[in-house]
Amino acid sequence: MNLPYIHEDWQIDTLENLFRLFNSKAREGVLIRSRGASKSHDTMKWCLYMIYLGFEIIYFTANASQLERPKIYMKDLINRSFLKWCIHDKNDLQKEKVEFDGGGRLTLVNLTENKAISPRADAIVFDEERKADPDAYNNTHGIFADTDLGFTLHISTPEKATIFEDTCDDLRLEGIRDNEQYIFERVIYDVSFLWDRRRAHYERLKRKLPQWLWDQEFECKFTLPHGAVFHNVKYVPYPDWLMNLIQNEHLCSGVDWNPVSGHWLVSGKWTPDLMNFVFLEAHDIGKGYALNMNMDQFQIIAQHGSHGKHITLEKGGINAEYIIWYRKLQAKTGFNWSNQNIHTEEWDSQGVEKQKIVTNIIQNGITMWCDKTREDLAV
Repeated sequence: MNLPYIHEDWQIDTLENLFRLFNSKAREGVLIRSRGASKSHDTMKWCLYMIYLGFEIIYFTANASQLERPKIYMKDLINRSFLKWCIHDKNDLQKEKVEFDGGGRLTLVNLTENKAISPRADAIVFDEERKADPDAYNNTHGIFADTDLGFTLHISTPEKATIFEDTCDDLRLEGIRDNEQYIFERVIYDVSFLWDRRRAHYERLKRKLPQWLWDQEFECKFTLPHGAVFHNVKYVPYPDWLMNLIQNEHLCSGVDWNPVSGHWLVSGKWTPDLMNFVFLEAHDIGKGYALNMNMDQFQIIAQHGSHGKHITLEKGGINAEYIIWYRKLQAKTGFNWSNQNIHTEEWDSQGVEKQKIVTNIIQNGITMWCDKTREDLAV
């Protein structure tokens, strides 16, 4: 391929690793890169090689305006290589697709609900996944109905509270379970053709941009606009030193009422220095408003408390009815309220206390541990 530059080693390594993941359990890969670090260009090289081998690929962009860039890359890379002799119809280069004589096909598509439902392919790419429409994204599950490969490549810069963040969280957990690397990150300081060549420009940009935006766009961090960076949550198996620290500590439990998403009883322990909180249990109480709650749901809470474990229940506001429901069944069954170590706490309707807690956790560097590979934390 006659390109006007030389690939950096990490670019070649990443593309090779994507092919290795064809044999993984998840059959997915994630490229998280700094803005300008050639993620779409490198992905297009991968796509063209795949269709040269005879595979069919659908390349989704989050909106119509993003189609132009991969279309330019597709045309340029083909014209700079032997692939220009493999094209079935040269007029395709003026469109959003290309088909090779060997049967491989690449189609560039704006991700919408209708366009995500019916097509079939061996692999799909989600470009700038952080901007993807959730409904359209979820409609793509049928694309792999007719293939044995079924590989998905997610590429984007980070953004909090998006489908892309959910994807990364899931694949980090999958990687722990499978002993596999599914996520490949590259921050700006590790990209020579950006940082080394235009360092003064990026240092000036770093001083100019809000810290959260710089972290998000150039350091591959999922950040919030007010600057909070949630790197204090570790989704890994608990090390022995941590379990030894909490062995003799009290178990803290609380119930969060949510009639639609579901009620949960969650438990954990603090380390003696209050710098680590370890989640140990998560019990699904089920859904429903107070008038629909049943004895089985009551038993989950009551039995947990009867073992001497302290539980805090939210009361007040919309949660008041749940406390009334619980106390009625408590009287009916004979469970003693005080002996169960069950306490109530006024519902923080304005979110003031919640914000104080989050601020305290972030400012003091408190680490939250959640090993989702444990059966009792499979939420």
